[in-house]
Amino acid sequence: MTDLLIIIVYFIASLFLFSYGMNCYVVVWLYLRTFRKGAAINAAIERDQKAIWNSPGTLPKVTTQIPLYNELNVAERVMRAAAAMDYPPGMHEIQILDDSNDETSQHIDKIAELLRAEDADVS
Repeated sequence: MTDLLIIIVYFIASLFLFSYGMNCYVVVWLYLRTFRKGAAINAAIERDQKAIWNSPGTLPKVTTQIPLYNELNVAERVMRAAAAMDYPPGMHEIQILDDSNDETSQHIDKIAELLRAEDADVS
């Protein structure tokens, strides 16, 4: 009786492992079958994105709001990171929302002037 139980458990475990292995082969087969079709679709998407990017009239105007409160150490980094975003000129506005009650406000004003000199729309 014990021998029969061990054989049944062994058979069920072997069947489970066989099913799992076959599933791996099926997934690899499906991937290889659709690889070329996916590459063509990705190329078409990339081509369309380049066409949209080269015609700024189709892109929306974007506003990045940066709320700050007494954050002297991170103010310059976050402002420069927002100004460095890759978006067409004139379509990206940066708003600095500052409620600081220390020297952060003066530092933000200096950085904003520098960024405006670099043609960033900072207010």
